[in-house]
Amino acid sequence: MSEDTTGTYEGTTRRRVIQTIGAGTAATALAGCGDLLGVEEEGAGQLTIGHIGPEASPLGVGSLRAANMAIDKVNNDGGVMDEDVELVTGDTAVSSTEAEIVVEELIQQENADVIVGAFQSEVGRAVIDLTSEFEVPFVSSGPAAPDLTAGFVGDDYDTYKHYFRVGPINSALQAEAMGDYMTYLSDRHGWNSLAFYRDQAAWTEVFGRDIPGIVEERGLTIEASDAITIQEPDLSPIITAAEENDVDFVLRFFAHIGASPQQIYPEWRDNLEFGLEGIHVPGMHPEYDIATQGTNIYETTSQSGAGGAAPITEFTQPFVEDYVSEYAADQFSAGTPDGSPMYMGYGTYDAILLLQDVLNEVGTTTPKDSLDDYVDEMLSTESGRVDSISGGISFYGADEEYPHDLRAERDSDGKVTNFPVTQFQPYDGGNVATVDYGSERPGQVECVFPESFRTAEHQQPDWMA
Repeated sequence: MSEDTTGTYEGTTRRRVIQTIGAGTAATALAGCGDLLGVEEEGAGQLTIGHIGPEASPLGVGSLRAANMAIDKVNNDGGVMDEDVELVTGDTAVSSTEAEIVVEELIQQENADVIVGAFQSEVGRAVIDLTSEFEVPFVSSGPAAPDLTAGFVGDDYDTYKHYFRVGPINSALQAEAMGDYMTYLSDRHGWNSLAFYRDQAAWTEVFGRDIPGIVEERGLTIEASDAITIQEPDLSPIITAAEENDVDFVLRFFAHIGASPQQIYPEWRDNLEFGLEGIHVPGMHPEYDIATQGTNIYETTSQSGAGGAAPITEFTQPFVEDYVSEYAADQFSAGTPDGSPMYMGYGTYDAILLLQDVLNEVGTTTPKDSLDDYVDEMLSTESGRVDSISGGISFYGADEEYPHDLRAERDSDGKVTNFPVTQFQPYDGGNVATVDYGSERPGQVECVFPESFRTAEHQQPDWMA
């Protein structure tokens, strides 16, 4: 198992916080209570959710904040088994080894009944093994590698049936969705040639396998491709290759590499001749346009919940408004996603709401003691069951290709819809699902694909006009 300890987001010393999230302060309530004779009844007591993520990263910050908001909503709605739900947190940094340490502490010392979160697929692989040993349910909201479901759950169901992925859709389904998006770009702009680049990381392995065939099927051509090390990335050669091959756009899958024009080299922004497409996790930060001084305008990225720019469900934008109200800073801070929580936060929020409904239906605050009932109830989930902010939630069954994975939602033409694409467009005072920075704001986030969620058509960069 490879371990990623470097990249865009650097970890800090791990910290554990026990929170009653409505107030965001430390709590000392015991997780569970006995009856009058001091004997705990089956299913009684307080549910404790363990949240894990890289807390020095905007991804982790946004996910923890979304967890705070979800706990508030859950507890205001009666909690689980008429008890308030408590949150304990662990900082995984960007290390599978650190993740194993904090998850064991959350389970053994903080009495976590379920684990939610995780960012990297490498971390997901480590946590799924550890939680299986304790038979503690694990609901991930960040890792995208298909092997977490097709491999672990599919190959050894009894051992890994405790695992579900509430978001995002896995990388294989993401690749399919990107194929449909590339067809849209071809139809709209006549873009038919591309350079294809990706992180050397677990979540991108399937892109290396599937994207070339998907591109060929759609009548497009890959003129240059490479997998980039995330330890010491040198991006200038791949940009040179894209320029020399005169591609229409760069299709990139970067989670650990910051790759705005400003970050690659200062003069690039004035010499671009192609579009910037694909999945770029740093570019999901709602104030990325400010961080890059506007050099990121016209970049796109797929992201769960469309970054709050579109009404994916009736609950998406009210959630974003509440998030802004709760966390908006007086001025931009690169470490805090004040406008929306970034993609992992949408899944974390939905996971906690789903757990409330499922565990109330099962009638327990200790799902490990009713694991088969818990699994059956999770699998019975259908879209609309909870007030989801990222879209409909349902899972593939035990006998399907991706057991316990978030099911791809599709339109009438069979195209995947629950992995929308957003673009930073020049700011005109319009749709900005974030803090209002007035005339100083360079860009605004718009959803450009799929059509059902579109808030604006994709804009061809002005340097290509």
